[in-house]
This record gives sequence, structure tokens and C-alpha cells, in this order.
Amino acid sequence: MTARAWSARLLGTLLAAVVLAGCGVPLSDRAEPVEGYVPPASADATPSGSASATTSGPQLWYVSGTLLAPQPALVVGGGTPGELLAQLAVPPEDSQLATLVVDPLGGAPLVVTPPPVQNVGAALPGAVYVGVSDTFGQLASADQVLLIGQVVLTLTDPGLAAPSASVVFIGSDGVELSVPLPDGRLIDRPAVRADYLSLAVPASG
Repeated sequence: MTARAWSARLLGTLLAAVVLAGCGVPLSDRAEPVEGYVPPASADATPSGSASATTSGPQLWYVSGTLLAPQPALVVGGGTPGELLAQLAVPPEDSQLATLVVDPLGGAPLVVTPPPVQNVGAALPGAVYVGVSDTFGQLASADQVLLIGQVVLTLTDPGLAAPSASVVFIGSDGVELSVPLPDGRLIDRPAVRADYLSLAVPASG
């Protein structure tokens, strides 16, 4: 490059810098935030007020055909397991929903908490213990699954102020029961919410 060409290029660079400075654009050797700029929301951000950002209140789960459907509980967040099971014994009025937590013939409760007798050793953290009457064994296998599902989904409902982590079912002899899953298998461990979510009526829309 000739001296004349190099001088012309340098002059052009200086003129450009002067023009930018005169236009009020600050020159800096590091990036700085632009005043008034609002960055886009990240992909995992949840807008306030959206459906996923809000939680519903506590739900009771009732029998709807071969599935279970939620209904708002009458407690305000902090119902005890006993209060929830007492409400679960009464289906909502003017609905096609039913309940299996009471004897369909005599009306006696099939599940109670705490159980009258408990011979299972130390309590498990986050577990609620529910007693099951002898009449439970006389129910059809499909009804047994729905009853257990009603109790588990209700007592572990995330809308509760302090939902149980799991449910342990105790027989009349005070020993932990093996309870049926929706696929027919028996489990000899505490039942958790994920075990019975397949029984939930699909959300509309």
C-alpha cells in the first residue's frame, strides 16, 4: 500500500469515529447494558398468572366409571387425613360421581386414619397410615383398586398445605397390607401418587 493510500484510509477511519461521537453513540471497549432494554424471557420461565404458575386448592378424588375424577375439597389447604377421608365418604350432590371408601351396604367406613392397631414398627417420614376394614377384601378387584386410588390421590394431592408423601394401608390385624395397582400387581411398599395417576380422568381441552 502506498503512503498516499494509507493516509487516505487513516483519515477515513478518524472521520468515522468523529461522526459517531457527534451522534451521541458512546464508544467503549466493553459491552454494557442498554438502558430501557428488556431481555427476552428464558425458555423455562413461567409467566405469573399462567395455569402452570398457579396451583389449585385441595382435591378429593371420586369414582367416575372406571376412572377417578377430582372435586374441590371443603377444607382450606390444611385438612387432616381424617377430615379428608370423612369428606371423601360423601359424593358431591347432583353429580354422577361415587365413592368406595364406605361399605355400599351398611355405610360403615372401609378406611380410617389413624388405624386402630398398627404393628409395623417405626413410622416412615411423610407417610400417612390408613386402616382398612375386613370388608375391603370382599370388594371386586377393580373396586379395590379404585378405593385405594381414591385414598392415595386424595391424601397426596399437591393442593394440600402438607400433602402426604405416601400411604401405608394397615389391615385389621395391624399388619401392613399389600395393595393392588391399576395393572393388577400387588405392592408390599407404601403407595405413592404416581402409582395411581393412570386412573385420573384425562383433562379436557
